[in-house]
Amino acid sequence: MAIVAALAMFVSTSASRGFCPQPTPKACSAFFESKAVFLGTVLSKKGTLDTDGSTERWTYKLHVDRMFRGSEKKTVTVFVLNDSARRMLDVGRQYLIFATLEDGRLRTGDDCGPLSDDSRLTENVREIEALSHATTSAVEGEVRFELTDTAVTGVGITISGEGHTYTTASGKDGAFRAVVPPGHYKVEVDPAEAKLFDLSFLDLQNVVLAPGQCAQALFLAPGHETQGDLNDAACEPAEAEQDEMNALYESLVARAAGEPDVADRIRASQRAWLAFVEAQQDALWGGPDPQAEHGSVLPMCRCLARQEMVKARSEQLRRMMTHEEGDVCSWNLAQQPVVGE
Repeated sequence: MAIVAALAMFVSTSASRGFCPQPTPKACSAFFESKAVFLGTVLSKKGTLDTDGSTERWTYKLHVDRMFRGSEKKTVTVFVLNDSARRMLDVGRQYLIFATLEDGRLRTGDDCGPLSDDSRLTENVREIEALSHATTSAVEGEVRFELTDTAVTGVGITISGEGHTYTTASGKDGAFRAVVPPGHYKVEVDPAEAKLFDLSFLDLQNVVLAPGQCAQALFLAPGHETQGDLNDAACEPAEAEQDEMNALYESLVARAAGEPDVADRIRASQRAWLAFVEAQQDALWGGPDPQAEHGSVLPMCRCLARQEMVKARSEQLRRMMTHEEGDVCSWNLAQQPVVGE
């Protein structure tokens, strides 16, 4: 379910796949794990072909506008592999780069959360600047159920080192955090309660922390959830998807307010779609006594099926409000503003 989605695995044009670390990297961890961190403007981009003719990697040359970590240079060359989590850069644009050393070359970080979000560039820079003033370190992360990706409360975490032992526990949201002095530590969790997730690349026996650094870890607990928990985990996202679709529908109707006939056709289309959803649910999970036939998993199965259909409908409504220049089949209404805006 959600844990699987968190792997960020998507098929790309090559055979490579990308894996984003979990939890999502923060500046206080990514900065110290990088060989070079800098603000740079892309000067050039070059693709390198694999033996099958597909692009294996892209190499970028950047002008260094500001160096936060690493040797001071006017220009830096980095590469990115053609995997599913790759972060593509455009010539002429400025980026915040976190680069690690791989086979003697700098590899830029993948597209794995806020640190690669260009709209947060100023905020990310501020977080990096704050690290130089820090005097403490931290061990932090989350504990979640393996099957449903829901929070696990009360799992104890022990951090020992530098002559002291620190204890903390996961809260209601599954998160934990312990502030410790810089130093060398060992992190322990009862293996019967939770285990380190494979994509948390942290050596629990050898955690070395500098001032300002945070060690991040995601622990997964075995599935002790009830079927009710599984039902809730499936139905909550379905309800959120439904809310988004409803907002899109209302916006589309508002856009057609000046053309009553068009608005009526939109409403008729939506009524027909709602009838289709119910008919499809009945085809999948109907019968004389669905509850007796399918048991306690019925709500979960219905929610998963509905979420899939609602997501597809949202995309249809979104396309009806989007006009692309040159698309002769683009709906004319998409080019009109919402009445009242």
